[in-house]
Amino acid sequence: MRESVANRVISSIREASVLYHRLLLVGPPGRGKTSALQQVASSAGAPLIHVNLELSLPIETVIQLRDADEFASARELVESFVISEDMAEKLIGLVIPQLQFEQPANNKALLIVGNYGTGKSHLMSMVSSVAEHAGLLSALSHAQVAQAAERIAGKFKVVRTEIGATTMALRDIVDGELEEHLAAMGVSYAFPGADQIPNNKRAFEEMMAAFHQKYPDHGLLLVVDELLDYLRTRKDEELILDLNFLLGIPHAACQVLWSHERADGRVRSACFPCIPTTLTYSSAWWRWKSERC
Repeated sequence: MRESVANRVISSIREASVLYHRLLLVGPPGRGKTSALQQVASSAGAPLIHVNLELSLPIETVIQLRDADEFASARELVESFVISEDMAEKLIGLVIPQLQFEQPANNKALLIVGNYGTGKSHLMSMVSSVAEHAGLLSALSHAQVAQAAERIAGKFKVVRTEIGATTMALRDIVDGELEEHLAAMGVSYAFPGADQIPNNKRAFEEMMAAFHQKYPDHGLLLVVDELLDYLRTRKDEELILDLNFLLGIPHAACQVLWSHERADGRVRSACFPCIPTTLTYSSAWWRWKSERC
């Protein structure tokens, strides 16, 4: 007698439990995939979370971080982000506490690491959208996350950028993006040239002083995507300057969160000493609030 699909799945889980934590069932409609998973959940005593994806409808497989600059797109990105219990735990216990600035805390830098297509840009878009618009709390799919996110909702002005193919220094990219977006917010500030200052701390402090003259009750959140592809193109001497700039920002601005794909050894060894906590995604967020610096 042929073994049932459910029994085969249960057997596979037991045999591969030390190697895998995800299984994918593939087959035409009506072949019993959902029923099999229901039997597996019942046998394992595990909850079954059912997400019905309308794959017959046109969907966008690549999310652009800058799409969240538009409120309608931001709402859609928040609504469509499926928050698993594991992700909820990371958001509530790690991401939100590091971004909040209402309560004194020893905020650490965060690094989000993941492979292509694992939802890094979507995650960043979702969190930064809620941080920018308090009205999007109700669009979150997880009640506990929505409650925890009240600490950051609507409390930031957000600057989003994606690093493309360029030979510019990382400092010039970040400074240029900040100057452009701050000007659009009505904040006038120009960073001094790299040959005019010994370090970047004072420049960021002066930037935040100018920002808080206009927005005294807000923090500033800078979100940078596609970091590692850029760093991989840098020569060793250039990379040292870029990483020194990156590693110096937490001391000047209290908080850093970068996002990129899986790091190669050359970049990972330089980045990780300053970043004690990792998620299984990847991209970059800075969070500033000048009185915390």
